[in-house]
Amino acid sequence: MFERHLFEHYRLFCNERAMIGDYEGFVTEDGMYITVPCDEIEQESIAEVTNYARHLAAMGETGIPQLVSTINGQMSASIDGQEVFLFKVPENIEMDRLYNEDETIGMKLAHFHNRGKNLAAQTKQQNYLGQWKVFWERRLEQMEQWYDYILRQKKKSPFDESFLLTYPYYMGLTENAIQYVVDSEIDEQNAKFERGTICHKRFTNATWLTLNERTLSNLKLPTTFVYDHPSRDLSEWIRQTVRDDGFQNDKIMTFILDYHNTAPLTKYACRLIYGRLLFPLSYYESVEGYYRSKTDWGKQQYHELYLRVLETEKENTRGLTELSKDLMIPPVDWLI
Repeated sequence: MFERHLFEHYRLFCNERAMIGDYEGFVTEDGMYITVPCDEIEQESIAEVTNYARHLAAMGETGIPQLVSTINGQMSASIDGQEVFLFKVPENIEMDRLYNEDETIGMKLAHFHNRGKNLAAQTKQQNYLGQWKVFWERRLEQMEQWYDYILRQKKKSPFDESFLLTYPYYMGLTENAIQYVVDSEIDEQNAKFERGTICHKRFTNATWLTLNERTLSNLKLPTTFVYDHPSRDLSEWIRQTVRDDGFQNDKIMTFILDYHNTAPLTKYACRLIYGRLLFPLSYYESVEGYYRSKTDWGKQQYHELYLRVLETEKENTRGLTELSKDLMIPPVDWLI
């Protein structure tokens, strides 16, 4: 069915199938392709991120796959019962090892951001620049509604009781994150001159995909792109690194300095990194995931994440305090 659908919609013959990260890929006579489920990005945003991809490729960024339309001019097609976008992998991607092997992830990200600036195309659907406060307030409001609802219930589970106990602290942390970002825009006079760039929804070591053992992690899916302040990607890389390995300040500062030496960070950018890390994203994801999950297995997974968040909060607080000192920016006083 897979091969038949490919020919039906794209007139492509599949010679070999292969997994690229978590995605289905395949090889034809003219190169490699990768399919991405449509539910990873809103349909109205695909044209926008496709323009981002064209811009990055034109500016010299490597590893940028290009969207392939169906023979009928559609942006997506149903393959094996799933609606997907099809991207053509750049032919020279295996040569990138020769040029990028000595660059760290911080250096590569800085180059990526430099090439993502001066975007000529309009950005609307995927534009998060200056919008963090709005999104965080919306998320906080929804969490408060859950808190009030559960508080009124006569019968409460152990998770409910724990959520009711911990939420006031994380509500305060959220409010501090919002206020810190707002104050940073006011305090730093050059903030209004800071430009956005092409970033990622959630940048981690796994965001850029590896084709095989011969290539670097360099395949950058357009469906992961958003437009925002560069500090977004630095913050999210740090957040995932802390989640995986704990708050290792030396490792974090090496990443930041590698980036800074390639694309200098302003004091405002450093404050945004700290402010975004203040926002307790993992807490929100664990609570939201638990209450939205339809299965016991799903609830168990989010419950375990929730417990890890609580267990590491003291370490995170210490790490954020150290980070504010290393970045020479004002901390949130009550975290010291």
